[in-house]
Amino acid sequence: MRKIFFVAVSIMFLAATGLRADEALFKMVSISSSSVNADAGDDVVLADYYHFYVGGSALIHNGQTSSAKVIDGGIARITNKEGYFKISLPGEETLKAGDVIQFVGKGDDGENILLHTSGSDAAGGRSGATKVLHNTAYTLKAADVVVGANEFYINYGASMSAPNYIKNITISRPNDKAKFFSFENEEVRDFTAETKVDLGNGLQVNSDGASTYNGIKAVSGKPNALFLKGKNANRAAELTITAPCKVEVWAWAANATYYMSVNEGSYAAPTDENKFLALTEANVITKGEKSITGTGEKVLYITPTGGFYIAAIRVTDASSATGLESEELRVKSEKLIENGQLVIIKNGVRYNAQGLIVK
Repeated sequence: MRKIFFVAVSIMFLAATGLRADEALFKMVSISSSSVNADAGDDVVLADYYHFYVGGSALIHNGQTSSAKVIDGGIARITNKEGYFKISLPGEETLKAGDVIQFVGKGDDGENILLHTSGSDAAGGRSGATKVLHNTAYTLKAADVVVGANEFYINYGASMSAPNYIKNITISRPNDKAKFFSFENEEVRDFTAETKVDLGNGLQVNSDGASTYNGIKAVSGKPNALFLKGKNANRAAELTITAPCKVEVWAWAANATYYMSVNEGSYAAPTDENKFLALTEANVITKGEKSITGTGEKVLYITPTGGFYIAAIRVTDASSATGLESEELRVKSEKLIENGQLVIIKNGVRYNAQGLIVK
């Protein structure tokens, strides 16, 4: 398995929010309001209904003997004990003991789900399954059956309630060097009364206090986000780094002409020459990335030309794998039934229900 080395990022006291200082292995967040029915035994690929940060993929299986609603208001749900999610991690990444996995559900915190490594288990046996509570971070143990798996299944046992909804999934690996900032579960607040807000782990946000320019906002139909608006250093995010790295930012804006710039060492107004994220479609979560070279501590200024919502920021060593290429553009897929089998056509490539390429 490949070795991954991570960049050192300056450590600050974790302030008012619960931002985790972990390596993000997988993250999916519901971003749709659609409702979808699936025929008995069919799968629905979730690429059009969830955004996958870092990479990876997922599908939902209808275990009913008749048609059932497997996505309700943009949130996928397991409708009976034979139904399941199938999660695929990016590339050749596998789960390890110590990884932290969290499922945020639509229901009560006490609802739980089971983790498996085979479809037959997910459809009935569930031998050796690990039970995980919604909305509670679970640390994988060496004995958990999913440890070592690149793909795994999620469903619920016969004694658990149905349907079981999952709004988002986060899998992270504790790491004091790699950093992943995610805002959807953070405290919603404006930064209007503050000149500089410390979000911890080297990330600060400037605010001039004049209006509701900057803050963590609740956004309908998308994850909560860090909102930045402005073209100057008084309304910028500052990220302190101490070694060469790659910075990835997932963000969106209401205007497709907006873009974001990053400047090293000192503030510079955003221009076409220093932009690292430019939208091709309004209100679509898009990824931008930039490699930072050189040694020594420096501050990166992240500045938008207009109102931008930042859903996540990831900092890794410049040589580290970062999941799927161009996953930021959610291209609508075409779904067909051929010879009784589901075929998904996306970007001209044909996939089966398991995500494998077919001829």
